[in-house]
Amino acid sequence: MRHTLQDDVPADGFADCYLLGNGALGAAVHGRPGTERLDLNLDTLWSGGPAGPGVWCDPGDVAPLRAAVAAGDHRRADELARALQSDRWVQAFQPLGWIEWEHDRAQSGKISAAYRRSLDMSAAVAVTDAGTGVRLESFVSAVDDVLVARADGAPTAAPLLCSPHPVRTTSSTQSGVTWLTMSGRAPASVLPHYVPDDTPVVYCDDAPDEDGLVDAGMGFALVVAWVPDERGGRLVAAAESGFRRDPAAHAPGHLERRRPPGLEQQPHHQHQHPDELLGRGGDRAG
Repeated sequence: MRHTLQDDVPADGFADCYLLGNGALGAAVHGRPGTERLDLNLDTLWSGGPAGPGVWCDPGDVAPLRAAVAAGDHRRADELARALQSDRWVQAFQPLGWIEWEHDRAQSGKISAAYRRSLDMSAAVAVTDAGTGVRLESFVSAVDDVLVARADGAPTAAPLLCSPHPVRTTSSTQSGVTWLTMSGRAPASVLPHYVPDDTPVVYCDDAPDEDGLVDAGMGFALVVAWVPDERGGRLVAAAESGFRRDPAAHAPGHLERRRPPGLEQQPHHQHQHPDELLGRGGDRAG
């Protein structure tokens, strides 16, 4: 079928996953029979925090560097280039976490000869067909900014929310809908993998200020609504990060969440605490 990827085995790792997203919320679908795994990321979830300007240079400072390179004076070129570099490390994009959703306990871990998974790239819909009458369909809505998954053919269980970061999780059921939340903070600092250090990843637990903001280690929250039914069930997931831009630097109504952070000087205190984010994500998941 045109514009469709197909496989007869689940993903062996991230590189084999089918990717879904809307430019802000992304999901990697593993296509696992029985218990699906959906890896999640959010465009604005980064380690670190707002930083002022580092090393400033005049355009004329580049001319001596170019001259040293042209002359083959590599030692001098290295000295001049290093003088133009900041003394801070660039921070790292962070994974949000993942959802594990049991949608066919009898088939968990088993691969039928009729198993198929596919990604329709024209519709941006991933389908896992276990070959046993159980089918799972997933997509990320650009309109509502949520991940939607629908399982048919077998009873579903409550999803499990996981993250590589320290998190808090809650669960409650209201009117047949089970609400699951996961909130935490990104690292305050992450060093590049090639920098030797005893603590390459640092988390902070400082309290937010009166505006609900912290200096580094932005908050994040994931809210999932799970609705079981006679056909199987469905889940809807929404996520928020605590990234904020300087409102004075951008026009009103700008879609701030869809732009990457850290591209210009930003004010002190700018990342929201996770407690401030759960309500916004829950509104969308509902």
